[in-house]
Amino acid sequence: MSKKHKQQHKRQQRRHQQKLQQLHKQQQPKLQRQPELQQQQLSSANISAVVAAQQCTGCSACVAMCPDHALSMQPNTEGFLEPVIDEAKCTHCGQCYQQCPVLKRQVAQAKLAQTAQTARVQGLTAQGTQQRNTEHAGCAQRYFALSLKPDFKALYGSSTTGIGFVLAHRFIRAGGVVVGCRFNAQTQEAEHVIARTVEEVVQFCGSKYVQSNKHEVLAQTLDLLKQGHKVLFIGTPCEISGVTALCSAQPAEVKERLFTADLVCHGVPSPLSLKCYLYDAAAELGAIKGINFRVPHPQTKNWTQPLVVVQGEAKRLVQPAAQNHFYVAYSQSWSLRPSCYHCSYTNLNRPADLSLGDFWGIEQLVPKFPYALRGTSLIVVNSPQGVQLFNLLRNHIRYGHEVSAATVLQSNDALHDSAHEPIARQLFFTTLQQQQSTVAAVNAVLSTRQATPS
Repeated sequence: MSKKHKQQHKRQQRRHQQKLQQLHKQQQPKLQRQPELQQQQLSSANISAVVAAQQCTGCSACVAMCPDHALSMQPNTEGFLEPVIDEAKCTHCGQCYQQCPVLKRQVAQAKLAQTAQTARVQGLTAQGTQQRNTEHAGCAQRYFALSLKPDFKALYGSSTTGIGFVLAHRFIRAGGVVVGCRFNAQTQEAEHVIARTVEEVVQFCGSKYVQSNKHEVLAQTLDLLKQGHKVLFIGTPCEISGVTALCSAQPAEVKERLFTADLVCHGVPSPLSLKCYLYDAAAELGAIKGINFRVPHPQTKNWTQPLVVVQGEAKRLVQPAAQNHFYVAYSQSWSLRPSCYHCSYTNLNRPADLSLGDFWGIEQLVPKFPYALRGTSLIVVNSPQGVQLFNLLRNHIRYGHEVSAATVLQSNDALHDSAHEPIARQLFFTTLQQQQSTVAAVNAVLSTRQATPS
């Protein structure tokens, strides 16, 4: 990444932050002075402004919490799901705006920055210390590098080297239910669904590398919590913020039943790019039955050079990820959601109880760590409930090592920097929309031989 590109990226992030801060400042004084205006001010224009500012993460919380069912998630021209308002149903109650996780986090981070600035002025903050949000106040964050015992057959079919599968497995054994992401072969999309049995958890294995459709699962999750069930919700940080926002107004005993695990995330590619890729692949493989965009080498079990596996009805494709068109578009950040380029979760301010990721560079950062190249997980414990989740994993840890925050930040770029929006993104999506082919879109970008930030 050149110095010029870094500066451009920082300027772009500042512009997006300023746009939402200005929106929030404009609304709040008016609401304080004229309460009767709230019904008009906090309406479709506000939630639409989040979309227009390219800050919408697609978490679907606004749709799930709308009391009038006036919102629905619809794909935009790039294939990303966004909230669309039915004005005939909307009563302008303002809940979609008031509870939007994007805006709530903006406010929280602004307060955090102000507190940090005050502390620096007063000389209270040690150099290099990273401030945390108040979401998990009272719990010291802890960081671990872990490798699992090879006692789960699904270990090498799971994201984050099997930790997610083991966590979900143990949570269900302890009497809970799990909400996770699976690939739906019928609709050719990723979707979040509820698993009540260990057998159902297996469908969550494998890297989908695309944003999921959450359908009715958020409302179903809230119903389960109200009924007394303990629920583990696994997803990207923005998805976790969505489900916690939905539960924020519930009594404490309901919120305490929600356990969350976020995935350290590079960004979410367009569902349209996945559907177009699978349509191309089906011409050779037959109807697509399953995908896994990150599989280790079958002999070495080495994760540093993953394979892509696409299972068709007639044939099975196995190829290096670096040669797969969908994976290339993802890894080069051509196909990501606009909000991913100024993500507010690329830090240790995690929204979930437990954070799961890959511990890249473990062989250098922790030189004596065994089985390093066979998959090492990064675990960040963020809350007391995160401690409970971590304890579910203990009997399945082959080797673990507690590390510092500084080491963690070195292990995964997504914990300190958003993906950088490449110049080639516009060409990628223009070609994708025109030709409905991910292969054609990637080839169009490659043919230009433009340097792409990564």
